[in-house]
Amino acid sequence: MNKHVDVTPIQLEDRIGSLDVIRGVAILGILIVNMAFFNSAHSYDAPYRAQNWPGAADSLVRWLIEVFFAGKFYTMFSFLFGIGMVIFLDRAMQKGTSAVMLFLRRMSVLLGIGLIHAFLIWYGDILVEYAILGFVLVLFRKASQKIVMGSALFLLVASPIFYVLNFFQYSQWIWKQMNWGMFFHAPGMIRLAENAYAKGTYLDMVHQRYLDVMYGYSFAWWASFPVLLAMFLFGVYAVRKGVFHQPHLHRAFLWGVWIGSLILALIGGYLEQQRGLQFQSMWTYYFYRLGVRISDPAGCMFYVTSVLLLLQHAGWQRLLRPISFVGRMALSNYLLSSLICTTIFYHYGFGLYNQVGPAKGLILSLLIYSALVVFSVFWLRTFRFGPMEWVWRTLTYGRRPEMRRNEAAK
Repeated sequence: MNKHVDVTPIQLEDRIGSLDVIRGVAILGILIVNMAFFNSAHSYDAPYRAQNWPGAADSLVRWLIEVFFAGKFYTMFSFLFGIGMVIFLDRAMQKGTSAVMLFLRRMSVLLGIGLIHAFLIWYGDILVEYAILGFVLVLFRKASQKIVMGSALFLLVASPIFYVLNFFQYSQWIWKQMNWGMFFHAPGMIRLAENAYAKGTYLDMVHQRYLDVMYGYSFAWWASFPVLLAMFLFGVYAVRKGVFHQPHLHRAFLWGVWIGSLILALIGGYLEQQRGLQFQSMWTYYFYRLGVRISDPAGCMFYVTSVLLLLQHAGWQRLLRPISFVGRMALSNYLLSSLICTTIFYHYGFGLYNQVGPAKGLILSLLIYSALVVFSVFWLRTFRFGPMEWVWRTLTYGRRPEMRRNEAAK
């Protein structure tokens, strides 16, 4: 029988530096993509966005974001989540504690944080989905590498079926609305969002966030669950293979993934751009969605392997080191991004909702991210964890870990 040993949060010397850099890159990509959602009713007005900002600079930036950013970084965050799960469970089992129960408590805390974020700060939360799928992911903790990889590939190929079902569900809902005399139309939903976020009180915004979240989970977000779970499993596979612990021993593998993911991303990106295929038939819609499902994870893997290969060189290690500080407190920076952006755009802040186009939004994203880098560097000079990482650890382990760094850690 294993002797029970208390499990403590991972120590600074045990962290994998490359993962912190990749987390920092993911925060930047997610911020760039989310800027349009912070600034407008982008969940509803995506088809009309080009009409709102038709200028050459905005059109170019919109295209760059769609091709090189959209879908590539929430999948990267998902991939990193799978890696974190394996590291957490392995470390807990080595200490002889009830790893599964501790992990389930960790996911429960994350679910609570995500719900607060979604309903009180910003509707575009991803943490709730991660927490829900985390309860599923724990079932793979003892699965072989073949089962993990096979399940991930199956989920990826099967995921467009969920979008076809989603399209059918959405069509049926519209048909019912027509019979009830309440036909859904995007301009009406846009006006509701604009009235709440650009002119309403905080309580109006809470109500609108509720509508946005319910709409998202009813008609769109649930269809992305297979992709998120697939990326979790790819992360499980990669960390068990030792790619992140000793990347220099896996250069051939990394180069192979780098080349293969680039080719798949280009093929998937081409299929994704064939928007005329979307609604010709269920089959063409399936292949359109398959292109998206190929392009996003492949683009994610291209970026991840690019970072790992760059970090094999000392010069790039020095250049990318500031980004690692953002990654070390990724949860705090993710939530802080929402607080900053909603303050900039919503009525209770500077009230710039729907007044910033893609080009200015990109510049604003880079400025905010630069501030996050500076904040993270200064914070981690004094403290061992980001503020929300400390809260997450405290509620997970049931006791407060030491927050301040001692002299030896400095």
